[in-house]
Amino acid sequence: LVKDFLEKYEDDGPEAMQKKRLETENEELRQKQRLLEEEVRKLEASLDEASRVAQSRVLWKALVTEEGPFTVGRLFSRICGTQDEVKLLRPRCVADAGNAVIAPKGFCAWAACLPEEQRQWLNGVLLARLQASGETA
Repeated sequence: LVKDFLEKYEDDGPEAMQKKRLETENEELRQKQRLLEEEVRKLEASLDEASRVAQSRVLWKALVTEEGPFTVGRLFSRICGTQDEVKLLRPRCVADAGNAVIAPKGFCAWAACLPEEQRQWLNGVLLARLQASGETA
């Protein structure tokens, strides 16, 4: 009889009830933590994207130094130069699309989505050279 009472007391007693309440509360807190961690990941990704787009706008402003439409041909000239030798080495696809206009928004989206290594070259090497040449807007 005492044994039955103690077993029932352990299952339904105040300590058991508190234990169940704490387990439930703990699970709710774990779920909330998972949701908050996911929100942090999304916010970090959003911040990273915004930073990449901002960097690409700086690059755009450095590339576009003249009024008028910015074409594929002008982009090639800004990056590679205008010497006769460079013109001879210009890829056929650049020659074919030379007069195609590049929209700022499209360029910035493209530059922001490049792999890290290429973005680092654009924003580190190319941008630094453009700024050092004094030919930036």
